Amino acid sequence: MDQFAPKIEPPAMASAPASVELAPSKPEEVLPLVFQLPYATRKDLPKLELSMHVFSPERSERFIVLNSKRYTLESAQPGPELNLLDIVADGAVFEFRGQRFLLPRQTY
Repeated sequence: MDQFAPKIEPPAMASAPASVELAPSKPEEVLPLVFQLPYATRKDLPKLELSMHVFSPERSERFIVLNSKRYTLESAQPGPELNLLDIVADGAVFEFRGQRFLLPRQTY
């Protein structure tokens, strides 16, 4: 060891941070895709032809074109017993007879 080298002290041990309680995060709901629904449900669904999907962080700017008609979250009932609940980045969330599901957007 060089007698002229400065003595280097090891870093002091930091005390453990105080325990912080975080609010439990809401787990994301995992929705079945439309084609994963039971056949008994799928056979009664109306036609679902998603030709346009526009997602924006602003909820008021989101819309879809389903069966050649434009729907926003405000005009959210595209068919009997079929409700549009949300437009998400991956597609549109619907509810049919109490069953929620995702109609995925087209990917290219």
